[in-house]
Amino acid sequence: MTRVLIVGAGGIGCELLKNVVLSGNFHDIHLVDLDTIELSNLNRQFLFRRKHIGMSKADVAREAALKMNPLASITAYFANIMDTQRFPIKFFKSFDLVMNALDNLTARRYVNLMCLMCKVPLIESGTAGYLGQTAIIINVIL
Repeated sequence: MTRVLIVGAGGIGCELLKNVVLSGNFHDIHLVDLDTIELSNLNRQFLFRRKHIGMSKADVAREAALKMNPLASITAYFANIMDTQRFPIKFFKSFDLVMNALDNLTARRYVNLMCLMCKVPLIESGTAGYLGQTAIIINVIL
């Protein structure tokens, strides 16, 4: 069973979670986000509805994803991924794959560093306006 961590439950994170859950290939999914849902999120973060405003993105995204695949195991964390007490290095080491869906550059760099240190593959994604980018980062010693 592949253990995957998705960091971020915003525009990209909603899409990643949906794809991971619907693929059926990932059954131990962990989702971290520190934000709550705002009205401005609803036009691009399709897992959320007006009734969810003010609620945790991670918690609501988990519930929506479980409706798509009730057999998936999804753990949601309403927290900051850079909280070293809650997410120590052994937390990152426990995953087979990490997917970044963050808009915060400092947090993106932090997750990248943790993955490099733990030798866990990272799929990095982000947006800038209407542009998006994705990169796969694997710590390989040649």
